[in-house]
Amino acid sequence: MVTASHNPVQDNGVKIVDPSGEMLVQSLEPIATDLACCSSAEQLIAVLSLMLGNKPLPIAEASSSTLHRPRPCVLIGFDTRPSAAVLVAAARAGVEALGCRAVLCGMVTTPQLHFLVHHGNAAQSPTDTPSPSPNPHVTDSSNARKHPPL
Repeated sequence: MVTASHNPVQDNGVKIVDPSGEMLVQSLEPIATDLACCSSAEQLIAVLSLMLGNKPLPIAEASSSTLHRPRPCVLIGFDTRPSAAVLVAAARAGVEALGCRAVLCGMVTTPQLHFLVHHGNAAQSPTDTPSPSPNPHVTDSSNARKHPPL
């Protein structure tokens, strides 16, 4: 999510939502910061290699084992900040450079992106049913208009 949330415009940045639709765990924040600060493809590859213990990067390449597997997908949303277009373009380029598919969700709120990520990944599960989430951002909104009788 490209957003400044409640911060001034100049603090616009990227929030990362984990695959379940929850906020990124705090222990991964330094890694996300290192990745966000890369200024070249070479630097990005170096940081990713260190993260993986200098093992080869698992970048998707066409092979007999990957031809029938869908590419990983990353949803990208943004807010109304003037810098959003530049940051979305950078996020999209990074996602695609890693062999993943970028899906632009347009101008959405952070809770909407949480919901989209949660339900998009839940649809990929064998049961096709979202797992319960304690996070109110990913709670099904179908009950939002139901009111108790007056």
